[in-house]
Amino acid sequence: MFTIYFVPFILRPLDFLQNFCKYILGLIAYLVLMPYYAAIFLIYSICNLHDVSWGNRPANTGEETLSVHKKDQEKAKADYQVFRTNFVFFWTVFAFGYYIMIDKAS
Repeated sequence: MFTIYFVPFILRPLDFLQNFCKYILGLIAYLVLMPYYAAIFLIYSICNLHDVSWGNRPANTGEETLSVHKKDQEKAKADYQVFRTNFVFFWTVFAFGYYIMIDKAS
């Protein structure tokens, strides 16, 4: 990320010096917001545990194979949704508890 701020200085030093305040303001905003980006990306990834497709295509096994195991698939899907909801809830509670513990210690 720092190359975004150093490459313009090397390639176009006059333009960099003319827009120095904008570059420095952008660098400060990036450095200040970096912890928030990490927290938001972590929350997003925890809340999207159900998306395990990773670009995989569904197998063409035929409709009869899916209809035989339809009840099992629906039950597994419902169980996983409950697990994911509980996981996100407990993760949020423990993360908040950890924050409180660190805040009280300092």
